[in-house]
Order: sequence, then C-alpha cells, then structure tokens
Amino acid sequence: MADSDPVTWQLALLLQSQLQKVRVSNGYFTDIGELVLVEDVQTPTEATALATVIDVNTTTRTSDAATNRRQRSVDFTVEAAIKVTPTNAKQMAHRVVVDIERVLDQDASAPGSPSAPKNIRMAKAMKAEILKRPEGFGAMVIQVTGTANYLPQ
Repeated sequence: MADSDPVTWQLALLLQSQLQKVRVSNGYFTDIGELVLVEDVQTPTEATALATVIDVNTTTRTSDAATNRRQRSVDFTVEAAIKVTPTNAKQMAHRVVVDIERVLDQDASAPGSPSAPKNIRMAKAMKAEILKRPEGFGAMVIQVTGTANYLPQ
C-alpha cells in the first residue's frame, strides 16, 4: 500500500489485508479469506474458493460540529460467498457474518496500528445481511456494510 494512493484506496487494501486473515487455520469459522478481491472484475480462472469482494464506494463530509471539519467518512461493502449444503446454509452464513465482524473488530485502522494508513481513524462493520439463496443454489452470499472515518491528504 503506497502512502501516495488516495486514502479511500488505502482503506480498500487495508480491508483486503484484514479479511485475508479469515481462515479456519487462524481460528475463524470459515475460509472466506482465501480469495479477497478489491476489484470485482477480477475473475480468477482456477480459483477453488468463492471470492470475497470489497467495494469502497461513497464518501461524505462529516456534519458533526464536534469533529474536525476536514473529516470525511467512507462507506464500504464486503460481499462474501460460501459454499453450503441444504442442511447447513443458514449456519454457514451466520459463521461468515461473525468472521467478518470479528476481523474488522480487530481494528487495524486504530491509530498506531502498524498496518493502518495514517489518515484512517476507524473502520467498522455497521450492518450485515444474509441474501436469499435461490432454490438449489450451492452457496450463500452475505453483505456486510461498514464505514470508516478519514482525513483527506
């Protein structure tokens, strides 16, 4: 991650780095960190895992008079898919939600964290949604939306 990149792109790469930790071998329920993309147009041809895609999409200026007037917030979406069977679909979806919330709660964006871009103040999950699975479809899709505060360069 280059310090010369826009803060919003640095956030996308920070989220990618965090989500790549989500592996059963690291104590998580799932392996959604196996393939984490920041560009949803990337299509790995030989991937065995379903992709987790990060989209950093909307920035706004803060309206809170008690905070720095330059501060902005940026919304992001993490969309993860996981293979399921008819008997464990909802259980696996809930495991994905917990894994994403847990890894984001580690707060790599906390000031002083070695992996944190210096202008990002916090990144946190705000809402999780388990999408409806079409009948017979062998995967569940989960969307987690979040927000981060940052100061522009």
